Amino acid sequence: MNTCLDTSDMPDEIMENLFLGDESQATNIALLKYMGITHVLTVQEKSETKVCYSNQEFVHKIVEVKDTPEEIISTHFADSIEFITQGRMKGKTLIHCYAGISRSATITIAYLMNTSRMTMDLAHDLVRKARSFIWPNAGFRKQLQAYEQQLMIARPKPISKHAESGHPGLQIPSSQISKIRKSTKNPSPSRSKPAKSKANRSQLSSSGNNRFKLSQLAFEIECIPTSFDALSSSPTNTATLPIRKH
Repeated sequence: MNTCLDTSDMPDEIMENLFLGDESQATNIALLKYMGITHVLTVQEKSETKVCYSNQEFVHKIVEVKDTPEEIISTHFADSIEFITQGRMKGKTLIHCYAGISRSATITIAYLMNTSRMTMDLAHDLVRKARSFIWPNAGFRKQLQAYEQQLMIARPKPISKHAESGHPGLQIPSSQISKIRKSTKNPSPSRSKPAKSKANRSQLSSSGNNRFKLSQLAFEIECIPTSFDALSSSPTNTATLPIRKH
């Protein structure tokens, strides 16, 4: 372990309190203390890594993974994400493997996908912007793609189905629909008063019908929810009412 401070070769900062580096940086005790690192996640086999801390200097976790396309790294996503999350809450976390290119980069990308709701491509680009030479191997990339699909299935869709389908109908509460139907069957007396003279009967009838249609349209518009979230908030107590053309 190196105890001499050398700031010429520092881990790359991915986001606040999260760093990605290699084994040489993880073994530089003076550097880690200088940076304020409190948690270290080692993504290497125990027989391979030289990282070993004493006197509880850092909270240390080892994820034993080989850097081969056949290796299953996705089984370590959940516990690694939990460790990184706790580390960022309590201090600063360094993720590393031997070179900081494949294994540790894969874990970092999975963390961003899970906690920041990023796609695999977006998370990869963000990490690569901070550390330009990352390159998860082909097997790890396939596992990240599968992980992206799992996250998409597990999360609720942010847009209502009515918005996605071009708004085919409005979801209006059944109680409001019954009021609309009632007002249609039993219009107010003022709408159905007969004309006082035969000469004005046709004109008044047409005017009354127009007022009735406008009043009914205004009532229906008033009943329409103001957001798509409201449209789908109570699926068991709602019914679909097509938009009426007047």
